[in-house]
Amino acid sequence: MKRGLQRVILWLLAVFCLFSCASCKNEEFSEKDSCIVVIEEGENFRAETPVKKVKRGDDVTFKVNVSNGCIITSLNYSDHELENRETYFNVVLHNVRYSTVVSLYTASQTVCYHANG
Repeated sequence: MKRGLQRVILWLLAVFCLFSCASCKNEEFSEKDSCIVVIEEGENFRAETPVKKVKRGDDVTFKVNVSNGCIITSLNYSDHELENRETYFNVVLHNVRYSTVVSLYTASQTVCYHANG
């Protein structure tokens, strides 16, 4: 009787472990449904989080800090938005389908000041 009870407990424990391990594999989304997006670092700018994992087909947003007088003019990702927030830019990449490295292109913004005129 004691041996039978031990077997039942052992089987229940094994079944519990199998089901709990199967649920551990359940991530936010699977590897084949996700993409890794990297924003290259530049001399005049730096993304706060330069690498992000995104679900295939979703949008991803990067906050990119820029140096004084620097603006982001374009990037090598076709479906994007640039939101200028003075000291940083929000770079929004739409409909990400593949893992990619994104390059940003910048320019210096000069302000001309004419004293007394």
